[in-house]
Amino acid sequence: MTMPRRRHPRLLPIAVLLSAACSSSSTSPGEKADQPPAVQAGLELTLPRAQPKVGEQELKVTEMRMQMRFDVQGRKVETSVDKRTEELLKVVAVDGFAVSEAEVTYKSIRETSEMAGKQETKDDPRAGKSYRLTRQNGVLVARPIGGQATDEELEEVVDDNDEIGVPSEIDAIVASKTWRSGQPIAFTAAEIARVNASKPTRPGDDKETITAMELTLLASKDGVAVFALTMGFRVDSDRGHFTVTLKGQARIDVATGRILELGGKGQLGGKVQGMPLDGSMTMKGASRWVTAP
Repeated sequence: MTMPRRRHPRLLPIAVLLSAACSSSSTSPGEKADQPPAVQAGLELTLPRAQPKVGEQELKVTEMRMQMRFDVQGRKVETSVDKRTEELLKVVAVDGFAVSEAEVTYKSIRETSEMAGKQETKDDPRAGKSYRLTRQNGVLVARPIGGQATDEELEEVVDDNDEIGVPSEIDAIVASKTWRSGQPIAFTAAEIARVNASKPTRPGDDKETITAMELTLLASKDGVAVFALTMGFRVDSDRGHFTVTLKGQARIDVATGRILELGGKGQLGGKVQGMPLDGSMTMKGASRWVTAP
């Protein structure tokens, strides 16, 4: 699980969109995700740490909706953002538990927003294009495949895929636990700090931190473990801050330890450019994997 970065001012409110946090699944976002199963009594399991393999391909779909109200000098201004991204990632090289090099193709990107009754659709130059990503001397670099790209475009690609070259500490912590149905396990303060310390940073990046993480094993069926999930985030930038706590579900493949599906809803609040804001956020993510030969 990771939190991609967004430094473009218009995208500050969607800084916690989870493209890479939502790994492999054979279902589509929203499919049965809003109907948690009953707790399966007496269930106990441990999960392996997810191990990427060269040649694997992952089709990731992420969906996000935010509805916000800004207080502009005592007047409430309503705004909303909807985004859906379909992205194909091919693993080119692996270093330990991290994908160290990958090819990414943006099959489709759709983003619409509405503010004070005015609707806008954003055209994204990445749609339909492919990029090669690798981490060089600790710095993630993106290059277009078969074409040209602007610096801003490449920065967006890097922001979307900053988990490349970084092993997931959340995966490692989940694999270290023994899970018993109906018993919530919250990450300790030390584990939260470990996750936040593992995130790569660059000059000018927003500061993004996980503030809480709790999982409760509900059931396991057909090789998939279902967890209730609570996950808190905070995003700080020179323009303001906001916080959100999502409550939803995570589905994990018992054989591989991969997070198959993740989604949730939550209230958000904060202040951007001196304007208080409140609202809600809904996100869902899922992927389908093609196993390496």
